[in-house]
Amino acid sequence: MNKHRYQSYLLLICFCVFANAKLMAQQAQVPERKTEVKIDSQQFFSMRNGQDFQNTSQADAQFYGFFSPKIKTELKNLSIHYDGEIGYDQWQASHPGNEVINRNHGMMIRNREISLVLTQNQFSSKIGLQSFDDGTGLFLKHYGLGASLEFQQNAFQIQVFAAGLSSNTFEGLQIDQKSQQFTNQQHILGLKISLDLPTFKSHFSSIVYRDSALSIDLLNGHFDAQYESLSKHFVVYASIDLQWQKRNKQEWLIADQVARQWALQMGSRLKISQSLHLGINTFAISGDGQNGFFYSGKNQSSTLMLTQDENRDRYDNLDERLARTQSSFFMNQAGYEVADLKLSYFWTEDFKSSLILGIAQLQKTAEVLTYQPTAVQSSSMVGSELSLVNRLKISDETAVLLVLQGIVPNAAGAGGLINESDDTQNKLIFGGMIGVVSRF
Repeated sequence: MNKHRYQSYLLLICFCVFANAKLMAQQAQVPERKTEVKIDSQQFFSMRNGQDFQNTSQADAQFYGFFSPKIKTELKNLSIHYDGEIGYDQWQASHPGNEVINRNHGMMIRNREISLVLTQNQFSSKIGLQSFDDGTGLFLKHYGLGASLEFQQNAFQIQVFAAGLSSNTFEGLQIDQKSQQFTNQQHILGLKISLDLPTFKSHFSSIVYRDSALSIDLLNGHFDAQYESLSKHFVVYASIDLQWQKRNKQEWLIADQVARQWALQMGSRLKISQSLHLGINTFAISGDGQNGFFYSGKNQSSTLMLTQDENRDRYDNLDERLARTQSSFFMNQAGYEVADLKLSYFWTEDFKSSLILGIAQLQKTAEVLTYQPTAVQSSSMVGSELSLVNRLKISDETAVLLVLQGIVPNAAGAGGLINESDDTQNKLIFGGMIGVVSRF
C-alpha cells in the first residue's frame, strides 16, 4: 500500500468517525449522554522574500488549509475526548507543521488528544493521549501518552501526572508510515498545584524528566503568579523556571555532566481605554555555551518571528532555529532574550489592529556560534521585529487576518541563523499572510 493511498484511507476513516459522532449527537435518546462536535478551520496564504540572499528573486510562498475536529462525548461520570487535525499544505521551503524535523509537504493527519476522563466529586482522572503543562508552559507544554489525577476544591487544585513524550518536537501524534514517535523513551513525572482567585492566580510545579535513550535526567521547579486588578483593566504576571540537569556518563563524556539553567518571564497588560490596549513582555532562557534550558518553544511574547506565531505555529521562529532539538525540547546553548511591546487599537468592535515591536539577543556568542566569522560573533544582538496584525471579525465564529511582518537581522542573527546561505548578509526579512479562521 503506497503512502498516498494509506493517507486517503486514514482521511476516510476519520471522516466516518466524525460523521458518526455527529449522528449520535443528533439521535441520542439517553438523557445522560451528550456529544459535542466542534471543528476549527484555518485557511492561510503567506509569502516572504527568500532567505538565501542569492542573486535570485525567489520568494518563500505557502498555502495551507486545516480542519481540527474536537469531539467530546459525556456519559454520566465518563467522558471521551478527541482533538485532531486534517489538512494539506504546500510550501516551497517546508510545511508548517514540522520544519525542524524535515522538509516534507503535502497532506497531514495528526491526533492531539484521544483520552478518557472519569469524574467523581472533586476528583477526576484522565488517561490517553493528552496535553501536559507546568503552568505557563515555558518548560513543559507537550502532548504525551499518559495519565493524570486531579483534585479540585473551590479555587485550589492539585494534579499529579505521568507520561511518555513524543520523540519529535511538533505537537500531536502524526499518522505517517515513516513517523518515528514515542521511540526515545522520554518520561515525565510531575506535581502541579494551582490557586485561582478572582484577582490572583499562581502555579507551582515540580517535574522529573528522564530520557533513557540519551541518559539525561532533569528536575524542573516552576513558579508563576498573576495579579489582576478588580476592574480587570490591569494585569501583571511573572514566572521563573529552575532546572537541574544531569547527563550520565556516556562514551564521549569522561564523567557525568551537571548543569543548572533557568528561564524568566514577566509582563503586563493594560487597558488604557476602551479602544487602546497595551501589552509588554520580557522573556529569557539561559545558556552556558555547552548546555541550555530545556525549552518547549512556548511563551507569552507577542512577537511572530522572534518567537512562536500564535496565528499558526510554523516551527520556523528564531528561538527554535537558534536552538538544537533535544528530543521533544529545544535547547539553545547561547541563551535567548526577547523584549516586546504590543499596541492594539479597536477601530470598531469587530476590527482591531495590533502593532508589535520586539528585539532579541543572545547571552553567549563566540562560545557557541563557532561556525560564524569573527565579525559576526562580536555582537550578541539577533535582530528587531516589526509586525502588524489586522483582525476583522465577520461573525462570532469567523474572522479574517491580514498580517505584515519583518525582521532586521543584527550580527548574531545574520550568519546561518536567519540567512540560509550567505552569512555575510543581514538584509531585511519581510513578508505577510492573509487567512480566514472559523469554528463550526
